[in-house]
Formats: sequence, C-alpha cells, structure tokens
Amino acid sequence: KVQSSKFKVQNKPSRVNSLIIPSVWVQPKIVIEVLADEITRSPIHTAGASVNSASHSGLSTSGSKTGEKEPGYALRFPRLVSFRGKDKRAEDATTVKELVEMYKQQGKQ
Repeated sequence: KVQSSKFKVQNKPSRVNSLIIPSVWVQPKIVIEVLADEITRSPIHTAGASVNSASHSGLSTSGSKTGEKEPGYALRFPRLVSFRGKDKRAEDATTVKELVEMYKQQGKQ
C-alpha cells in the first residue's frame, strides 16, 4: 500500500480498461509477480474481453452468438509473490495474448 501511494491518481488512467471500480486508482507502473490456481473466463474482467464479429455460422469460436460480448480472463485465487519493479517495467508485463495462451495450456478453450 505504501509503494502504491506514490502512483495514486484521482481518475482511471486512460490506458486502463476496467469495469471494476477500485478504492484507489494507480498509474500502471508497479509490476508484481502473481501465482494463481487457474485462469478462468469472467464476465466482469476485461482482459481479453471482446465483442464477437460475424462468422460463417453466426457463432464465435467459443459458441456464443455474433455480437455477444466474450468474457474476459481472470486469475482464480491470486497470490502476490513479489514486486518486480527493479527488473521489469509495466510494458514488460504478461500480455493478453500470453494470458490466452496460458489459458489454453490448461486444456480449456
């Protein structure tokens, strides 16, 4: 909490996409290492969420109808392992593409 107070801002940073309103907004500067039990799909988390585009069958690859919102990805039971600010920048954090690949490696589609 003390470390994050240096980066506290009044409003949501422009490059942050979130449906959840936290008690405090911070600039995306702090990099943390997190362990979690699994990656799940979530209607309230925005990482990887998108609206389906038209396809030949009218269904997306996940089976939802065209135009419906795809759920995002969430970490189930996340645990802070360490702060990585000395060797990583926010731009070096795991990307959504990498997150989706980790989700698929769990045997889920």
